[in-house]
Amino acid sequence: MQQVFLLLFFLRSYSLWIITVTSQFLTFFLLDYQQKLSIYLDR
Repeated sequence: MQQVFLLLFFLRSYSLWIITVTSQFLTFFLLDYQQKLSIYLDR
């Protein structure tokens, strides 16, 4: 029973970490894309 609880806790914290990293990456990617797009449109 202890191992199941530990596994669930680990999965929860791990998924939280994945969500954080993914959102940061997406934000960075979108900002980068927006800059490139604005530069391209300004031309």
